[in-house]
Amino acid sequence: MARQVIVLKFGGSVLRNDTDTRLAVHEVYRFVRRGFRVIAVVSAFSGETDALLARADQFGADTCPTGRSLLAGTGELASTALLALALDRAGVSAAIAPPWRIGLRVEGEPLDAQPAGIDVQAVGRLLAGHDVLVVPGFIGLDEQGSLALLGRGGSDLTALYIAGSLRAARCKLVKDVNALYDRDPADPRATRLATASWAQAAALGRVVQPKAALLAQRLGVTFEVGQALRDDGTVVGDFAPAHAPPAVPDPVTRVALLGCGVVGLGVFRLFAARGSALDVRHVVVRDTAKARSAGVPGSLLSTDPSAVAIAPDVDLVIDTLSDADASESAILAALGAGKSVVTASKAAALRVITTPAGRDAWREGRLRLSACVGGAAPMLERTRAAARRGEVTHLRGVLNGTSNYVLSRVDRGDTFAQAVKAAQEAGFAEADPSCDLEGVDALRKIRLLALAAWGRDVHPADVHRLATSEARVAALKAAAGPGEVVRQVAECWLRDGHVHARVGPALVPARSALGRARDEWNALEIVTVRGVHVIRGRGAGRWPTAEAVVGDVIAHLRSGRIADPARAGAASTLSGAGPGTPSGPRRCAARAASRRPAHRPANT
Repeated sequence: MARQVIVLKFGGSVLRNDTDTRLAVHEVYRFVRRGFRVIAVVSAFSGETDALLARADQFGADTCPTGRSLLAGTGELASTALLALALDRAGVSAAIAPPWRIGLRVEGEPLDAQPAGIDVQAVGRLLAGHDVLVVPGFIGLDEQGSLALLGRGGSDLTALYIAGSLRAARCKLVKDVNALYDRDPADPRATRLATASWAQAAALGRVVQPKAALLAQRLGVTFEVGQALRDDGTVVGDFAPAHAPPAVPDPVTRVALLGCGVVGLGVFRLFAARGSALDVRHVVVRDTAKARSAGVPGSLLSTDPSAVAIAPDVDLVIDTLSDADASESAILAALGAGKSVVTASKAAALRVITTPAGRDAWREGRLRLSACVGGAAPMLERTRAAARRGEVTHLRGVLNGTSNYVLSRVDRGDTFAQAVKAAQEAGFAEADPSCDLEGVDALRKIRLLALAAWGRDVHPADVHRLATSEARVAALKAAAGPGEVVRQVAECWLRDGHVHARVGPALVPARSALGRARDEWNALEIVTVRGVHVIRGRGAGRWPTAEAVVGDVIAHLRSGRIADPARAGAASTLSGAGPGTPSGPRRCAARAASRRPAHRPANT
């Protein structure tokens, strides 16, 4: 279950302002969902480097090259910090990796240096604990430990050097153009390239930094050039140039959004930043005045989810309703009318996928429900991927962000009542938190995971559920050994042809994957015949759930596209087969399962 690495480079042409970080988050997250660990290399925002160098010019064009490089490099440091903040808000586990943290060394002129080394072991340690590393491009440390620049377009050089040093499975340079062209794209004779040689990419010189393309050739790094959220760019490597048909824009997908509360409004705002491929035709709400005040156009508003779900001008129904009965009716109506559905309703999803029609729709990809489990942590996707290999033996996790937030506050000294109140004030707990604290929510999630792992639901007689109550938490804390903490643990396993499940408060090692999940963060251990794979993410809140919904929408858009036949020669290179594991002691996120119990549950 070792995870491959992809290096994604975001240039200033796609990072023009703070809003554009959302697009970068979507691109990063879609690869996290696929099972990759992502190294995101970022440039300064568009125009920022030129502005910083112009400030340096006030003191003379020949003054202190080290000072000029230090000042110019702050643009990359700022965009790195902003992308890391955006990823954290979306609930994606990310770490910032500036040059001094990963030993990225350079040599040569302060303003036009070359990469000379990287601490592969340091990168491996960071990747072992996070899904994403955010690395500032364009800069490195010289022999004196000062910042030096890698020349104009140097973030390409950073990305390709890291990809080569780690032997990453893939490397994609995310640009504002859909591919490389054989000449200036403004020229009417320009033709899009499906594949190109390193030398050709260097000679074109307008999109890829030439010395970066030549470095890739020396290191043998095959890479892609294209737009975010698409996989039809140019593949650059040891290929003969091959032309491709003109790029086909995404067809417009007509969307009905059911619900515009905490999650639904977050989804609506993310769509507003996505562009014209998603056309929101209807927004179903209870309170139209409130929705209008939040910025939703009145012309889109409706109050009847089932009617909107079968509307003829709708292709995709996105369900974020809080009413499970209304969600279930709308989902079944939409599927029956041939629509595709994305839902964030756990209760409705369970009811639907335990019907033959719902199960078929889930298997075929017409029903997507990633947001129902784990927020931005892609637990269902990873479990289904492991299940396709027949590897899953046991699932256990911290799956309820509200309960975990409460228990984390208790760890820090709050009383149980204070912790519940804090969770309510933070928006993680409802006025009545019983569904979360009594394990009902976590049980729904572990049932969905069981269906993903084995295609079987948990029989009610095979469920053991205990509430996370003040008394039980106090008893567990009194019984805790050194280095143990209380977490609400949900788990399931297959035995004698039946899926068994258990949910309730338990003692876990504080340094374990479940113990390190704090506040609203979730963690899941997928125990397989090969070992244990850990998935982490923020499990509650508007933005993580909205990101999971958007991830499902992007997966829906991509599933409808036909691969470009001109790229067939590069298919094996992009498949992730072949040399895809980074060199160095990159440890798996979790060790093989122990024969000892993973946690100590509360007594009945």
